[in-house]
Amino acid sequence: MTSGTPTDERSGGADGVPDAPGAGRVVVGVDGSPGAFAALVWTLAAAARSGAEVEVVSTFPVGAYWTDPYRADAGRTDTARSDTEARTRAFLAEAMGEPTVTAVPRAAAVRVHVTVGAGTPAEYLVRRAEGARLLVVGSRGRGGVRSTLLGSVALHCAVHAPCPVMVVRPQPARAPAAPRAAAAPASP
Repeated sequence: MTSGTPTDERSGGADGVPDAPGAGRVVVGVDGSPGAFAALVWTLAAAARSGAEVEVVSTFPVGAYWTDPYRADAGRTDTARSDTEARTRAFLAEAMGEPTVTAVPRAAAVRVHVTVGAGTPAEYLVRRAEGARLLVVGSRGRGGVRSTLLGSVALHCAVHAPCPVMVVRPQPARAPAAPRAAAAPASP
């Protein structure tokens, strides 16, 4: 996967992390999508440059449990939480190995916390962003309406977050280079 480019920022220093006393905490939402991967890579690199701590946030659905006895089971909720955390940690490990991150001095020393919550991603991210210096999200995730540029979670966060929001768009995949015909050998 490739790293992304920031597409929206309310305020910030040269590294994109808002200027404020102390290193602070940056919250990044992940869901396994290319946009979330780009947001995570960007956040890790920016945190390595600024000294900020990173909180990687992911959620799992629990809505309508009163109408679905399958989801009402606490054991199934615990399984969903632990599965989500395992996928989030694997996603984080992949992002930590990206050249965009490893090229930044102190990247391996960034303090990272993984938080997994039950509920809707947009509302949970806004709650976790309380007291953060920055909230970072991808431009599109795994929602149902894939034709929108910003995405419902990013839009909700941009409107309701208590801190600046950075929306990171994944870079488009590069098409493989077209094969070139070899020059014909010269005749003697």
